[in-house]
Amino acid sequence: MTPVRCPVAQKRLFLLGDGRKPGISSTVQELTPWFRSVARVVGTDLTNRLSLARSRADLAVVFGGDGSILSTARRLAGNPIPVLGVNLGKFGFLTEVQIDEMKSGVQQFLAGKASLSRRMLLDCTIERAGRRIGRFAALNDAVVTRGAISRMVHLRILVGAEEVTRFAGDGVIVSTPVGSTAHSLSAGGPIVHPEIRAFVMTPICAHTLSMRPLVIPVDKPITVEIVQRPEEIVLTIDGQVSTYLREGDRVRVAAARSSFSLVTLGRRTYFDVLHRKLAWGEPPSYVRE
Repeated sequence: MTPVRCPVAQKRLFLLGDGRKPGISSTVQELTPWFRSVARVVGTDLTNRLSLARSRADLAVVFGGDGSILSTARRLAGNPIPVLGVNLGKFGFLTEVQIDEMKSGVQQFLAGKASLSRRMLLDCTIERAGRRIGRFAALNDAVVTRGAISRMVHLRILVGAEEVTRFAGDGVIVSTPVGSTAHSLSAGGPIVHPEIRAFVMTPICAHTLSMRPLVIPVDKPITVEIVQRPEEIVLTIDGQVSTYLREGDRVRVAAARSSFSLVTLGRRTYFDVLHRKLAWGEPPSYVRE
C-alpha cells in the first residue's frame, strides 16, 4: 500500500458512472453540490463516452458496481488517477465504500489519510497472419471461449516462447490476481492476492483429467493459438468487450506497463471482503454453534 497525499490546491475530482443504470444519475446529481463544497469537480461522465486517458484529476469517484470499475480501468488507459468505488451494484467486490460511507471516504482521501493499492493490468493483443489486428487492456481477464454452438475448441498454449500444452475444451481464461475471484474462480481456478503480480491460466471444461490451472510469473507472456475452432470462437475482455477469432489467430497476453490505482481506506481488509462477499473460509455450522 502506498500512502497518498493530496495538497489543498490539487483537490480535483472526476465523477463517473453508468447513467443507464437505475439510481446512478439521480445519485450523482444529488451529491454534486456536496462534492463542489469540498473540492473542485473538473468533470462528470455518466455516458462512458469520454476518453479518460488525458484527464487531469486527483481522484475519480466511480458510482456503480464492479463492472463500472472494470470499465473505468480500461478507459483510463494507464492514466494514474486513483479510483474510489462507491457500490451501487449487486456484488461490489472492487468498490471500497457503500453510499452511506462515501462522504467520509472522500474526505479521508482529501485529508491524506488513504492509501493506494496498485493492481496489475493485462495487455492483450490479437495477431492474425503475422499482423496485430487488435489490442485491449484488462483488469480482470481475457477469455478465449467457444460461441453459442456447443462444440470443443482446440487450443495451443505457449508460456514465453515455450509450448506448454495443447488441449480441447470450452476455452481458457487468463486472469490477473484481481480477476482470480471472477470467472477464473467459477472455473476452478485459485484465489490469488491482488497485490501479487502473476497470471492465472485456467482451462474451461478441458477434455482431459490432467489439465489444471497454472499461476505464471508476469515476465512470461501467455499466447493462446486457435488450432481448430467450431463455428465461432470469441475473445472476451473483462466480460464487457468481445471480438470473434479465426482459426490460426493468436491471442498474446502480457503484463501492461501501467497499473490501476484503487483507493483503500483501511476500513476492511482483502480477507474481510473474501469472507463477506464469497463466504470464503466460513467454518461449518457445527463449529459456529
